Amino acid sequence: KYESKYKIEPYASGGEIMVSHDELFLLILHENKIQIIDAERNKLCYSLEADESDLTSFCTHQNIVFTASINQLIRVWDWKERVITHHWKTGHKKPITGLAHSQLLQLVASVSSEGIKLYSLEKKFHTHTLKISHCLFNSIIFHEGTHVFLIAATTDNCVRIFDPKSAKIHLELKEHTGQVFQLVICEDHIYTLGRDKTIAVYCTPNFVLKTSMIFFEDVDCFLVVPSDTFPPLGSVATDIVCTFGVLGCLKLWTYLPTSCIFSINIFSLGSHSDKILQRSMIKYALLMKSKGLIAFSTHLGELIYFDVKSLSISKHVVSNLSQVFQLEMMGNFLIVVSDSERVRVLDPDSQNCTQVLTGHKDTVLCLDFNGRLLVTGSKDDTIRCWELDEKSIFRCTCVGVGHIAPVSSVSTSTNSS
Repeated sequence: KYESKYKIEPYASGGEIMVSHDELFLLILHENKIQIIDAERNKLCYSLEADESDLTSFCTHQNIVFTASINQLIRVWDWKERVITHHWKTGHKKPITGLAHSQLLQLVASVSSEGIKLYSLEKKFHTHTLKISHCLFNSIIFHEGTHVFLIAATTDNCVRIFDPKSAKIHLELKEHTGQVFQLVICEDHIYTLGRDKTIAVYCTPNFVLKTSMIFFEDVDCFLVVPSDTFPPLGSVATDIVCTFGVLGCLKLWTYLPTSCIFSINIFSLGSHSDKILQRSMIKYALLMKSKGLIAFSTHLGELIYFDVKSLSISKHVVSNLSQVFQLEMMGNFLIVVSDSERVRVLDPDSQNCTQVLTGHKDTVLCLDFNGRLLVTGSKDDTIRCWELDEKSIFRCTCVGVGHIAPVSSVSTSTNSS
């Protein structure tokens, strides 16, 4: 009788990720659910699911989660008790793309491309609707200091500061020459990222421009961490800006002046990768300060952990294999080919990817492993031979060419010679 020992289920698909305030759990948006993941074991604990409507955004505050679904409904969850404590219909005409919560004012802001709606959790009704006639909204965030402001990024290359009590524009920041699509607040600074490959740094509470960081590649997303987060880098005068670019690199920057102080390649992009694929390679990132980790999700639904003490990748968790074409056992590990040009070696218990084999230029369709030699076939009309070295790491030893169509099946001899 056969019994299931491991079950690898998809619990992420490249959606938003957030961390609980105690950093013990990750909250991941996946289709119509919020997945609660044990951050240490990378195991799915449970899901928050109300109906079949896909979720479009969420935000958290301690044990409270606010979710927005495609049917314009916002729900308030106590995620530890797994219960809905409140819900309301927003009235947006287009999908909600972002949520923000102000603890001081007890407000929830929801944004779609055509406008922002403010909802009072105390009064249980909408207080204001914010619209700009000639542009659309990309992102929002609350700044809670001496005064509470709602900061919005718009498609006219502008960042607008709203007073949420009066719904009036307090200030307009016009330093960017491209659309602004991400906002980050770190202590007394606000950072804005635009399609002009620039991050503008503003000082609060007066929102005075401190500096502009200009890059020479498109940046997917970024986060800002205190300078003492990276012990190997020593004393750094400014906060550190971590950027994730379309070339597959994680880079650490200081500003005043702008300088790249560390870089590591996360991905090797296939030559067939187009601009759309590259643009969405790394989608979301967050800092887990107590664990000394930066976690980020990719368009493939992977979770990658960067150790800030060793400045290296500590874990590579495959949380969504998509279509699995073939797999082989290697001791206690799985060799898997799925809908990708990469071959993964997995620990099925933790779903940690111990090795990624790159080199094929299109989707890998098949593999065979005889205990020493691994052969893979791909849509790029080639086969590759990989051998285990003395450290049990696969090395590509040769590439077979000559096929004029995708290689759909391979087989190796069991003869060790």
